[in-house]
Amino acid sequence: MSLKALRILVLICFIGLMTFSAIGLTRLHFAFSFEAFLPPDDPDLAFHQDFNAQFSKGEGSVSLALVRSEGVFDYDFLTKVDSFQKAVRHLPLVTNVHSLLNLKDVLYSPMFPISIPVLSWRNGEDLAEAKQEILADERWLNNFISKDGTMLIVQVGVESNRQNDAEAEFVKALLALGDSYDFERWHAVGFPVAHHELLTLQQEQFGTYVILATLVMFLCMVVLFRRFWGIFISFLSIFSGMIIFFGMLGWIGQPLDLLATLFPILLVIVGTSDVLHLMTKYVDEMRRGSDKRTALKKTLKEIGMATFMTSITTAIGFLSLFTSKMPPVRNFGLLSALGVMMAFLTVILLTTALVSWFGPSQLMRINEKKRNPIDTFLEKTNRLTKNRSRSIAIGGVFVVVACIFLSSKISTNLTAQRDLPRNSRILSSFQAVDSSMGGIDAISIAMLAQGDHTFEELKMQQEVDRLEAFLRKDPLVGQVHSPNIFYKLANRYFNNNNPASYQLAANDKELKKHKRLIKKHLKAPMEALLSKDGKTAKLFINLPDIGSAKIRGFNDKVDAWAATNIDSSYIKFKHTGHRYILDKNQEMLAASLMRSLGFAFLIVALCMALLFKNLKMVLISLIPNVIPLLVTAGLIGALGFEMDPKVAIVFTVAFGIAVDDSIHFLARFKIEREQGLSIDDAIAATFNETGKAMIYTTIILFLGFGTLTFSNFPPTYTIGLLLSITLLVALLADFLLLPLLLRWGGKKSPKEAH
Repeated sequence: MSLKALRILVLICFIGLMTFSAIGLTRLHFAFSFEAFLPPDDPDLAFHQDFNAQFSKGEGSVSLALVRSEGVFDYDFLTKVDSFQKAVRHLPLVTNVHSLLNLKDVLYSPMFPISIPVLSWRNGEDLAEAKQEILADERWLNNFISKDGTMLIVQVGVESNRQNDAEAEFVKALLALGDSYDFERWHAVGFPVAHHELLTLQQEQFGTYVILATLVMFLCMVVLFRRFWGIFISFLSIFSGMIIFFGMLGWIGQPLDLLATLFPILLVIVGTSDVLHLMTKYVDEMRRGSDKRTALKKTLKEIGMATFMTSITTAIGFLSLFTSKMPPVRNFGLLSALGVMMAFLTVILLTTALVSWFGPSQLMRINEKKRNPIDTFLEKTNRLTKNRSRSIAIGGVFVVVACIFLSSKISTNLTAQRDLPRNSRILSSFQAVDSSMGGIDAISIAMLAQGDHTFEELKMQQEVDRLEAFLRKDPLVGQVHSPNIFYKLANRYFNNNNPASYQLAANDKELKKHKRLIKKHLKAPMEALLSKDGKTAKLFINLPDIGSAKIRGFNDKVDAWAATNIDSSYIKFKHTGHRYILDKNQEMLAASLMRSLGFAFLIVALCMALLFKNLKMVLISLIPNVIPLLVTAGLIGALGFEMDPKVAIVFTVAFGIAVDDSIHFLARFKIEREQGLSIDDAIAATFNETGKAMIYTTIILFLGFGTLTFSNFPPTYTIGLLLSITLLVALLADFLLLPLLLRWGGKKSPKEAH
């Protein structure tokens, strides 16, 4: 088949594929799920689900925190709150609204319980006296009002099993309603609000990164090629790869999650690197006098194989993430690997078909007279590696030692707010409620009755009460909830509502009366904390967002106290809850991702062995790529970033991409050696042939991943910053260390040996 017929066939196929993919783009949708970050096969998650199944299912909830700096016990403020919560009750999906304004307390009566308002304010009652009573009652503190009396909480019950569209309408209406009232400050926290705002920000940022990726790609192509057809072909090739990839996601029904914001940048970077190496080589061959067919053959033979290997190693880096137990990370690894290979195939087929229509001057501006500053830099770098090899080696050792020391300072204290967008409403609300209400983070403890015992026994309640008393001594604890709260309320009721009687029954006879009262009037709220058979109970502890490592220390302290002070023949305790499971698995996942990096090293080493068929060359290719990863670890420790799974991803991604330049350098070196050049001459020729493209691709990588630092999401910002710096260090390591290693360990010809 002639070259003309072949390229026309390729173009027709791509037009059809692009049309099919464009239809798939209309099927794309976004999704964000907190539960997706919980590993499905975790036994602790299975226990948590079985444990929760024993209790009544409440609605979802949203907490509205209304602030008045001078105190909430003000008639005008309370009137406004009353109007607001009545309006909230009429919003879609809302099932109930509770605050101190409509909650009822129970007074003793010989005939029947009498309900009275917790806060009487409508008729001009003395609010100073009400303030004193409420702020002295532990039932309301850090639940419905802050200890300083400046923040009032309105709890909003929301229907479960919500659809995203209905939830979005509810949250929009709620936020608009709250903003329409002239509160000094107000905050909304809870799953529906967090889910809606994070999903909205995710959609906005995805669009932003598509635009930024396109802009970076276009500007780089303009600077590098400075010819319309060169810019157009490279832009079309890379953009086609993106459309085909996202079209595929649409057709298979794969939603775009938080990590999907990395896809546009990633595809542009990988595609641009492949296009640059291929077009630069094609132009060089044409300038040397080759015809188009010969230039294409030589380009595909020399650059095509190296580009294939770089795509394979990059894909392997991403595929190693598939070992993760966290579904979003697994999907990201698999889809990224597919995207890398699709970008490679698009470049190899579409770019070569298009460039074969044009001559070198139509693709790239060529200035034969003016010497390129990059050429001068490359020559000086080569001489530096030859004349200052000992200094470079000593400097490399110093960098390694310094980075190992700094990496020892890496923190694993993961806070909940670290993943919330900076300067966002959701973050400011989280921080305000967390600081004012004694913590927004709830630690769950499963209390399991042993033998024939149940939590309806006085002895069991006393054991739980001792644990609660121990917990409340900790200054970090904001509030503690257990079934005991209802037994204490019942005792208070039978003692004329005396606050001093808010305690457990004195004996079994009193407890029997309490049970009857609870069964008649408090059955529904009790079943949210105590199973129907009385064998299983929940204990909630509110803590500030102090971080996973500190929470683990807190849990260890509770376990140690319980082991020596609670009779295990009556009760056993087990930590549970989404936060506990997520924190535990995030730390395990970070460790497993580092192990997957070792797996990636092994696979890449095998690929290098197949390419070079020389053990020394395999070692030479891997050593310069270890240093950038050590630098990354040092940066994480020095900059105070926590080591979570999203940060751990950086190591695998950086290695998979950074090794590409090493492959291009070594592949060119191998070709020059096969043509009879000495080691020094082959290194010089490699710098001249490949060095410029390596610099260009690294600049593109740096700028591409650097755009992620504009993100409001801390994990995305961290990934962008670390990857940009790591890949810049990788280029320096290739330029400075590879020549040294090749001179020290490269196989010398008999002539060179003498």
